[in-house]
Amino acid sequence: MDNRRFKVYGQAYAEQGDVVATLTIAGQVVFDGPVLDSTTVRDGQPRTSNLLFEYELPVSQIGKLSYSLAISGGELCLGRTQYNLLPVAILNGTWIDQNTPDLTNISTSAQTHLATELGEDKLGSDIYNALIAGSLTSPSDEQLQIMIKANTTIGPIDVFKYDNDDRRNALIDGEEIEGWAMRWSPSWWPIIDNGSAFTCIWNLDPSVNIIGNTTDPGYQMTYDEWMASQAN
Repeated sequence: MDNRRFKVYGQAYAEQGDVVATLTIAGQVVFDGPVLDSTTVRDGQPRTSNLLFEYELPVSQIGKLSYSLAISGGELCLGRTQYNLLPVAILNGTWIDQNTPDLTNISTSAQTHLATELGEDKLGSDIYNALIAGSLTSPSDEQLQIMIKANTTIGPIDVFKYDNDDRRNALIDGEEIEGWAMRWSPSWWPIIDNGSAFTCIWNLDPSVNIIGNTTDPGYQMTYDEWMASQAN
């Protein structure tokens, strides 16, 4: 389970044949080929979210990554991205709230449960042994961060959730995209013409997508729904 799978959504149109996409992330080409649907004719702002293509990255490849999407053969409107292998909480929020309401006075029984469920490998020997001994009643900020990190594991391969799509310094052919800073604006889906390339710095941070309920992979707001929400 070394690779995380990504699904790229949006819409594309080619008068003949297929739109071809070449996606390069951190200097490596991760997809180069025709998209799955090239039949959506755009009428104004992009509104249709089709699965366009999929690719993989190592699970360890996260953080701020250079991103370049070059298009040929037609037009592509880049929508949202989903991925799998999401972080899943081992101990859910309900247990934490009920059993560790005061982080300066963690009970002996709660410490034992934390050690048992999270394990020595993830906690490290010092924290693990202190929890077993019941002596870590008031962990330091550094110890808490280690415990929080230890409270996650990699989720199942068949559960996908939308990324935050944190794309900074977005350009098309080296030119700034008007209105890009306004999240959920029409320009949040960049329209990439034939022969053009969209570039940005993509902040891939799966830690913001910790899921306690793997049956709810998330929901994508459409452009129409966003516009309706602004009218209320």
